[in-house]
Amino acid sequence: MSSPNDPSGTTWDRLRKLTRPRRGRVIGGVCAAFGEATSVPAWMWRAGFCLALVLYGAGILVYIILMICIPVEPEASA
Repeated sequence: MSSPNDPSGTTWDRLRKLTRPRRGRVIGGVCAAFGEATSVPAWMWRAGFCLALVLYGAGILVYIILMICIPVEPEASA
């Protein structure tokens, strides 16, 4: 997955190819995936999901749906 500063594509293009990384994940890798695809760091995504969980209770539902829908990054062949 390309870094946020990589000029090879727009953020929208990187979001379309979103995959959950095998490294850098805390629970399911959703926030790490968004952190790699956007210029917003993963810890801010985590804080947003936690805030949504505390305020509305929907944060956990959205996180679970994203964890199911976003594929895991394929293993690198050596």
